[in-house]
Amino acid sequence: MRHLSTAAPLLAALILAACSAEGGAPGEGTDTVVVGDVAGEDAAASRSDVPPPAVDDEAKSDPEAAAIIPARFHGEWNADLSACGTGLSETRLRIDAARLTFYESIGMVRRVEIESEQVVDVTAEYRGEGETWTDERRLSLSPDGASLTVTGQGSTLTRSRCP
Repeated sequence: MRHLSTAAPLLAALILAACSAEGGAPGEGTDTVVVGDVAGEDAAASRSDVPPPAVDDEAKSDPEAAAIIPARFHGEWNADLSACGTGLSETRLRIDAARLTFYESIGMVRRVEIESEQVVDVTAEYRGEGETWTDERRLSLSPDGASLTVTGQGSTLTRSRCP
């Protein structure tokens, strides 16, 4: 009987640990997105088999170098406002705290350097079209927050905030 009273708390702790170790918040995973496969993109955005963004030691000591995109940048952005919400535009970009979702790729944020209230540099691990890569992009908000200019991979594109 004495072994049972010792084992019960240990068993309860193991069960709780197993429940809490099954993954983070929904949507923290990545996967390849096929062109035109809106359902596949949504499924990729909801996977949780990839760990959440890591905050390295430098980011912990430097609040301007965390792995979270500030809320003022979040939302859907598109070069063509009439395509907002359709998922069909090749210029569509969805931004949340931990992810940049383009038409054919998803980038899991690994580092964010805040240059100013309107400018951040985001380093992310991208997956798309069967490939993976790490890249940095600069996100620049207009003063009124209605447009976003993204610079990276040798190009610059300005998108409007979707309603």
